Amino acid sequence: MPELKVEGAGKEETEQQILYRLRFGGYAVEFPPSEETFATENKFPFHYTEDESDEESDGEAFDPLWEVPDQLVMPKTKKLHAIIEARCRVIRNWNLC
Repeated sequence: MPELKVEGAGKEETEQQILYRLRFGGYAVEFPPSEETFATENKFPFHYTEDESDEESDGEAFDPLWEVPDQLVMPKTKKLHAIIEARCRVIRNWNLC
């Protein structure tokens, strides 16, 4: 990746450092600490039903809106694989903006 140098407060940043700073701001770590930081216990924890299912109150299970077709999970041709890979790259680039 090409080096992009930005001068700010007498300090030069690389492109990776700029992207990291823009993404995470002033946080020192990427993820929150693993230990629980709450002083009190949750008085209303979520309780699963006895069968531990995710059923809604009307008795019907949640149906996902869509499923990934089998031909996209494992492309059968190199051409299809290349098309899917190119599309993924485009989508990843959109997410970086």
